[in-house]
Amino acid sequence: MALTKKQQQLIFDLAGDNPVARAICSCLQGRERNWSNHSAEKLLSFAHMHTPDGEPPTYQGVLEVLKKFDEFELGSFKVGRKGKKTRIEWAEGISLKEIGLAGRSITEELDDEYEAAGIPKPSSSTNSTPTTLKGLVQHQYKLRPGLELPIYVPEDLSPVEARRLAAFVGSLSME
Repeated sequence: MALTKKQQQLIFDLAGDNPVARAICSCLQGRERNWSNHSAEKLLSFAHMHTPDGEPPTYQGVLEVLKKFDEFELGSFKVGRKGKKTRIEWAEGISLKEIGLAGRSITEELDDEYEAAGIPKPSSSTNSTPTTLKGLVQHQYKLRPGLELPIYVPEDLSPVEARRLAAFVGSLSME
């Protein structure tokens, strides 16, 4: 089931007004597979990864977005009870990637915000030489064929920080 024009416009408007919704849309536009539901906690961790600056996203902010998605008939907002987590159960046939792309014009503006902050846009270059930026070292990590990610870490990354970062990345899996 494709999104209606009205749903696309509602998502676009929400992403324009709400940085948490913008971050969630940014995450969803990269989804290759659909899931039947997402917990609020999981979406909060995704929102943290997709918020370049400003106020960090809050759990309450994620709940507000999920309630809006329910109003837009994208899924059903469920409050956690009897051991289940607070979540959104996506409507049957809804494409998560399409939800993310509905806010795409807004999230594309983030590239300009990265440049304004002095952080270069990710490049498709295969140059493996790390570049230094304000005490950070950029590494290119080839996650899978055709997908190379820039990762910025402190020049003096400690083993404890490396383990914390590895645990955080491990928590991002949607499986």
